[in-house]
Amino acid sequence: MSPVLYETGGRVARITLNRPARLNAINGAMLDGLNAALQQAHDDAETDIILLAGSGTAFCSGDDLVELASNPPRREGLEVAIDRLQTITRLIMFGPKTVVCAVRGWAIGGGASWPLNADMVIWSETAGIRFPEGLHGLFPSGGATVLLERFCAPHRANEILMLGRPLKGPELVRAGLATDLVPAADFDDRVSACLHGLLALPSGTLARYKTARIASLRDPVECALQAETRQLADAIDALIASGHFPDIKRA
Repeated sequence: MSPVLYETGGRVARITLNRPARLNAINGAMLDGLNAALQQAHDDAETDIILLAGSGTAFCSGDDLVELASNPPRREGLEVAIDRLQTITRLIMFGPKTVVCAVRGWAIGGGASWPLNADMVIWSETAGIRFPEGLHGLFPSGGATVLLERFCAPHRANEILMLGRPLKGPELVRAGLATDLVPAADFDDRVSACLHGLLALPSGTLARYKTARIASLRDPVECALQAETRQLADAIDALIASGHFPDIKRA
C-alpha cells in the first residue's frame, strides 16, 4: 500500500497521507512519497491548488517513533535526513501553487507543522494539534518555532511547543489556529466549497496571493528550518548517546 496517494482532476492535485493503521505516522517512505507528490503538483501546469489530507481517523500522528527506535539513525548524514522532513515545508510554503490542508483528527509533531505551513486550513470538529517533541527530548520541525507565533501569543506558542500542550476542538479557535470547526458530516462539502471558491477567482489571483504571502515569510521560515534541523539533529544524537532512544514510546 502506497503511503501517499496522488490524484488530479478539475485543477486540483489531491495528496493523501495513507498509513491509516499507524494514524498516518511519518516514515521514510512517506517522506519520499510526499516530497515527490508535492513537487509533481507544483510542476503540473494543469494544477492550481494542492489539497493535503489524511486517510482514516487522523491527519498525521507525527514521526513514527516505533520505526525510529527500531532503527536509530547514525550521526553521519543526520541533518541531511532531517532536511528531507524540512523540505516538505519548503514545498508547501515556497512552491507556486496554493496549498489547502483538510484536517480530520489529530495533527501531531512534524505533521502538526503542515497546517501551519498551508495557505488555507479546514479544521474538522474532530481535529486536534499537538507538538510533543520536547517531552521526548526531541525538537519541533516544519518552521513551527516561528510560525506558531503568527497564530498564538508568543507565551502560548512556547507553552504549546515546550510543554506539548494539546489543543482540540474549540481550543483551536480560542488559540487562534482555527476560525471555525466543521461538523464531521459537513466536512467534505466544506472542503469542496473552499476549493470551488478558490478556483472561481480570476486568473492569476491565486499566484499573486501566494507570491505576496511568502515575500515576508521566506527568510524567517528558512532561518527557522535550518536552526530546527541543527537542534533536532543534536537532540537525536544526545538520545542515541544516552542509550534512551529505543525507549521512546508514542505519546
